[in-house]
Amino acid sequence: ELNAQGIVPKLICIGKKSLIQLRTRWEVAGAKYNNTGIWFGMPDSITSATASEISDSIRNIFLSGDVDKVEIIYAKFFSLVKNEPTVRSMLPLTPTGIEDPEDETFRVTTEYGKLKVEREKVKAPKAREIENDVIFDQEPAVILNSMLPLYLNSQLVSILYDAQASELSSRMTAMKAATD
Repeated sequence: ELNAQGIVPKLICIGKKSLIQLRTRWEVAGAKYNNTGIWFGMPDSITSATASEISDSIRNIFLSGDVDKVEIIYAKFFSLVKNEPTVRSMLPLTPTGIEDPEDETFRVTTEYGKLKVEREKVKAPKAREIENDVIFDQEPAVILNSMLPLYLNSQLVSILYDAQASELSSRMTAMKAATD
């Protein structure tokens, strides 16, 4: 779709499967893309330091002006039998807010001696007016610039966990199907 609009996306790949997808799907389909050469292996255990390294690369490319939008394509985990490819826009931030309409709150409880997870969709909170007598020590731009790396890092940690859970559930389903 992007190529039809005259856009050649720049790619940062995470994990071996992303590189395989480039060769088996994108190149075979004749899609044009600009591989930045930046590649990160999918970590076995996801840490904030790993996500920070990836988000620094993403932020640097965006702030340098090489790209005007950052979108991440990943496998969103829904359940052991369902995950689906998802595109999430990361940058630029929308002026209406950074909350995700898919945000959920999880509550782990027990029922009949077994663990149970209850999910609840979270609605975006309404913006409150800031009182006139509130004084900020720093300019809003400085505050936003210090929060941007934290926001990107937390979103990337969530995306990496989703992708890892999706991969593990797919493996588990495949192994069960193979033994049945």
